This record gives sequence, C-alpha cells and structure tokens, in this order.
Amino acid sequence: MIILLFLHIGLMVSAVTLSAGTSAILFMAHRAGRLAEVWPLLGSLPIEKVIPPLFLFGGLAGLATAISFGTSLVSPWLLIAYAGAILGGTVSPRLIRPIFGGLARSTDEATLEAAVGREVVTDFAFTVGLFGLLIADMVFKPFS
Repeated sequence: MIILLFLHIGLMVSAVTLSAGTSAILFMAHRAGRLAEVWPLLGSLPIEKVIPPLFLFGGLAGLATAISFGTSLVSPWLLIAYAGAILGGTVSPRLIRPIFGGLARSTDEATLEAAVGREVVTDFAFTVGLFGLLIADMVFKPFS
C-alpha cells in the first residue's frame, strides 16, 4: 500500500513540476524579453507529450492507493483531484503546444512576443491556479 502512495506522489510531483516548471520558465523569459533564448532548451524536450502520461499514471496510482487504503472514491476532495488531474493532463499540453509552435517559427524577440506573449501569460495563470487548487485540495481535504 505504501509503495502505491509513493508511486502516486512521485508521478504527480513529476507531472506538476514538469508542467509548472515549463510554464514558469516561459513566463519569466517572457517578462524578461528573452523567449528566443529559452527555445533551444525547451524545444529539444518532448514536454507536451510527456505531461499527459505522467498525469494518467499518477492518477491511476492515486486511485489504486485510495482503493487499497479503503478511502471512498466519491469523497469530495477526491472528485476535485480527479477533475484537476484530467485538466492538468489535457489542458496544460494544449496551452503549451501553440507556444512551442510560435517559438519554433521565429527567433526574433519582437515577433515572438507578439506571437506567443499572451499565450504564455494564459498558460502561467492557468497552471498556478490549477496546481494551487490541487495542492490545497490534497492538504486540506475540503468537504470531508
């Protein structure tokens, strides 16, 4: 049982770190006007392809953990976690994909800012909001 818990925590921390870390790097580079400089690093990684499986397997490990500990699978805090994992695994890569597309098409900083500046801010705001909610959900276990 405890192995499932550690597997769940490890996979979810990896998913959140990869997703939030990418968003934070892009946001900081956007604010500093240096998006062109981070693209060679981020463009070489299959980030948007790795995030969904991490959320999927982390969520399945969490479901197996809940079953093994005898937790009700319809607890309100678990329902919030299910929704958050689905959003994190589906929406986050969709927000990152157009940013990466814009970064791949241009290396001129002004063109990059015009092409993806708004998407970077939207992705960062979504990521901070979602993961803030998920962390609060896991810590405080509301409605239970």
